[in-house]
Amino acid sequence: MQPDPTDLFGSSWAITEDALAGVLHAVRDKETASLVFPGSDAETVPYKVDGGVAVIPVTGSLSPRSWFRQSYSGIRKSVAAALGDDSVHAILLDTDSPGGTVAGVYELGEYLHEANALKPVYSLANSQMTSAAYWIGSAGGRVYASAPTASVGSIGVLRLHMDWSKFNDKVGITPTWLHAGAYKALGNPDEPLSQKARDCMQASLDGNYRLFVETVAQNMGLAPEKANDWADGQVFRAEDALGLGLVKGIMPKEQLIKLIKEETMGKTAKELRAEYPEAVREIVASVSQDERAKVRKELDEAVTNAATESTERVMSIVEALLDEKASARIKACVSAGLSAEQITALGIIPQKEGPQKDGPQQDGEGPAKQAPDAQQPEDARASILQGLHAAMQDNVDPGGARADNAEAAREAGIDRMVKHATR
Repeated sequence: MQPDPTDLFGSSWAITEDALAGVLHAVRDKETASLVFPGSDAETVPYKVDGGVAVIPVTGSLSPRSWFRQSYSGIRKSVAAALGDDSVHAILLDTDSPGGTVAGVYELGEYLHEANALKPVYSLANSQMTSAAYWIGSAGGRVYASAPTASVGSIGVLRLHMDWSKFNDKVGITPTWLHAGAYKALGNPDEPLSQKARDCMQASLDGNYRLFVETVAQNMGLAPEKANDWADGQVFRAEDALGLGLVKGIMPKEQLIKLIKEETMGKTAKELRAEYPEAVREIVASVSQDERAKVRKELDEAVTNAATESTERVMSIVEALLDEKASARIKACVSAGLSAEQITALGIIPQKEGPQKDGPQQDGEGPAKQAPDAQQPEDARASILQGLHAAMQDNVDPGGARADNAEAAREAGIDRMVKHATR
């Protein structure tokens, strides 16, 4: 739907002068009009989610309805969708716009201000964010520029009065305006602009300008009394806008999205701890318990594997140095969880007194195997004890308890093995 020219000529604008000139030229040019005023499809403004950040484009001249490629109502619908999207934690208005009509901008700005209380709203001057585009972009108080050369500001309002009276005379048209109310037809385009009409229009512009300045000052934390420095209608380069406080920083879009992720995730955690301390503690405790149980299981498995390997190593030493009966007794003691000292106390391991005497050994003394290259008992004892100590060390968890036996079960096993070994 293309706008009625009277809607445009009689409207107040928060837009740069060159952009307004382009809009008004398009009204007169039918070929250009279809490009500038595409119709109702502009109501739908899609957004992309980048790591929890909804990136909403704000481009071209803006109006309440779908006159242009984007409208205030379309932006609002996108923001509403992002607020209801659980995957979205923050909103970024990716802006390249000269501004638009005054009508509709205040309402969208207030809506964005309310949205900012639910999910933080950022805006980026991605080439241009001026006039009405800056009005809505400042709503979250987080305005950034993509480059030092980006255009920011143009805080002000304007209105165009077209006097068609001479043209009417030329073509022989004499319009007659009938009205009730002293101001109803004031400033109509078919007569020169009277002083009364000028004063009335200027008063309206001044009121909108004050509202614009007050809103931006509140959103960005600027001093209204210094508005002549930052709100005189001038378009600033981003570098200058940074010094005036109109932008918070200058960085590419990708870097800003990374910053938003860091700020919003950190803020969310702080807010959760402040608002729901008990719930956060329960969640952390639950997660910690689950993680501890998982780690404990992995440690137990590692300890068990290490103990098995150590036991196999020490038994290979025992079998090489002692006879079959003594080896079986030591294996039973190790399986029961006896320490090296306890096994030594049972008398199964060769004692330190020196080499074996000639003659038959008593059953149960655990003689070392006799072979040409056999070790002496003292050496056999040292090898076995060293292996047992290593095995017992591998079979102890970080807390100091045996990994695969409770204390009571181990003690009971020791008693049984002592009786068996001393028969």
